[in-house]
Amino acid sequence: MRSHAEATCIQHSLAEAGIAAVAAGKQSLYATGEAGELHILLLALLHGGDDGRRLKVH
Repeated sequence: MRSHAEATCIQHSLAEAGIAAVAAGKQSLYATGEAGELHILLLALLHGGDDGRRLKVH
């Protein structure tokens, strides 16, 4: 089984060669800050006509 450190090393080596690569981690994609922000945006778009909702910007 390969380690996270090895995957990171390979990813950096590929980047130096101009090759984009993504390493899969154990954290859920949906638990990221970016996913949370996207969720807020999608809810705002879904409920755009609802004046009772307010978008909280951090």
